[in-house]
Amino acid sequence: MTLTYAEIAEIIKLIDASSCEEITLDVGEIKLSMRRRGGGSAAAPAAVGGEGADEASAAPGTEPPAADGDGDPPTIGSPRTEAPTEASAPADGLSEIRSPMVGTFYRAPSPTSPPFVEVGDEVREDDPLCLIEVMKLYTTISATGPGRVAEIRAENGAMVGADEILFLIAPP
Repeated sequence: MTLTYAEIAEIIKLIDASSCEEITLDVGEIKLSMRRRGGGSAAAPAAVGGEGADEASAAPGTEPPAADGDGDPPTIGSPRTEAPTEASAPADGLSEIRSPMVGTFYRAPSPTSPPFVEVGDEVREDDPLCLIEVMKLYTTISATGPGRVAEIRAENGAMVGADEILFLIAPP
C-alpha cells in the first residue's frame, strides 16, 4: 500500500487543524509519525518508512539535494485559506506559480547543478522552474506560459505549503 501526495497533504492539514500533539499511522509497510514542534501550529513529519521507499520512489535521473544537517525536521507551512490581501497580491500583470503540495522546495535538480531559473530569466510554457520533494518523490513545477521571472518567493531547501506562491512571472 502507498500514500499519494494528496493523502499525505490531507493528513498534515488534519493534524495542523486539530489539537493533536502527535500521531503515528501504520498502513501496511508504511509508518508515518508526526508531531508538533515546540507548541507551534504546524505539524512536521518525523519518520516515514516502507520497503524500498528510498530507492524506488526517487525520480529517475535526479540526485537528492543535500540535507540541512541540523537534525530537526523543518516546519511545514499551512495552506492558504483566506483570499490574498492587497499587500500579498501580485502587481498588475504578474502571474503566480503556486506549490501544488506541501513539500521541500529545490531550485536545482541536484546540489551541484545550477538553478533552473534566476530572477530576470525569460521562460516559455512548460520550462522547469523548480522541484518539490515529498517523501523522496520529486515533482517538477513548470512555467504556465511565456514570461520573465520577476520574483522567487521560496528559499532553496525550505518547506513550502500547498498553494504557497513560489514564483511571480511578468508577461513577455
